Parts: sequence; structure tokens; C-alpha cells
Amino acid sequence: MTNFLIIDNGTRHLRNLKQYLSKFGTVVRQKPTEIDPKSVPRNTIIMLSGSRKIGLTRRNAKHYEKEMELIKQHRGPLIGICLGAQLIAHTYGSHLHAMQKLHRGMQKITDLNGETYRVYEAHQFSILKVKKPLQEIARSEDGVEIFRHRTKLIYGLQFHPEVYRSGDGRKILDEIMKNIIRKEKKRNATTNQ
Repeated sequence: MTNFLIIDNGTRHLRNLKQYLSKFGTVVRQKPTEIDPKSVPRNTIIMLSGSRKIGLTRRNAKHYEKEMELIKQHRGPLIGICLGAQLIAHTYGSHLHAMQKLHRGMQKITDLNGETYRVYEAHQFSILKVKKPLQEIARSEDGVEIFRHRTKLIYGLQFHPEVYRSGDGRKILDEIMKNIIRKEKKRNATTNQ
């Protein structure tokens, strides 16, 4: 059985996230201020949610300190959605860009192979470029839309795959989840030998 921890940054799509993850295993929810980064087991898959509020700014950075510490310390899989992706990018030294206005609706993204997808977005900050050890997987006219860590099971999705009208977003998240669960099963089998 897989264990999931949702760090709820105030998303309006919490129910969708819980419902989606519960088909893979047990789901627990915490607020960013409730996190104890050292107490989260390595085999827990962490999902950092988006937020109804404005993204990460200098004024509210203190609110996300424990979450950024968790990003640095967690040795297991981690997926960030919207604000969660921005927190991962920021933690690894990438710059967040404040957009002129809230971007909401369907967006076309293109991966490195030239494949295009349509996903649902709702954000006011973008990630123009990710720094190593992060690696870009897909982008839109706004910036990086999907990225991953080069050596860890960490993914960032700037869009909202948990929203029912997410276009190809759910399919993308399904592929990431399959990859994470397969690699975790392999790692656990190797560890238990």
C-alpha cells in the first residue's frame, strides 16, 4: 500500500486531489505550518498542492519555510502542482516571474520531443527557466510547465492536472505516478533482499 501526504497550500481542488490519490493508496493531509520535515517517512509520496492565494513572494516566504525544508530533506518521491511546483523551483534556485495578470484557462504546452498537450492553468507566477539539478520537460509561452529533478523522484507541474477539465493534464500526471510507483516498488524490492 502506498502512502501519500498532501501538503495543502489552500487549494480549492483538495477533494479532487484526495480522490485521485486514494486510488493508489492511503492519503493524509497537512497544512504547510504543520509539517515536521524530519518525521515524514522516505516511502511517503508527497504532493504539494496549488493555492487560491497569490504565489510565493518575499512577504509570505516565511509561511512556506517548513515546506521548502521538506523539499530539501525528503528522500522519497515528491510532486508539486502550480504553487507546489513554484516552491520546488524556488528551493532549487530558479527564479519566479510575476505575470501581468492571472492566467486561467486551457494552455498549449510542448515537450522536448515536440509533442503538444492542452492543460488547465490558473496562476499568476511563471518559471521562465529551471536551474540544475532541475531539468525542463515541457514549456508553454509563459515558461516551464513540467520539470523534474535529474537524480531524485521530484516533479513539478505548473498546471492543474487534478481539475476534471484538465485536458491532457490527468494523462500526464498518470504517467508520472506510474513511473514513481514502479521505481519505488523496484527500490523497495532491492532494499528488502
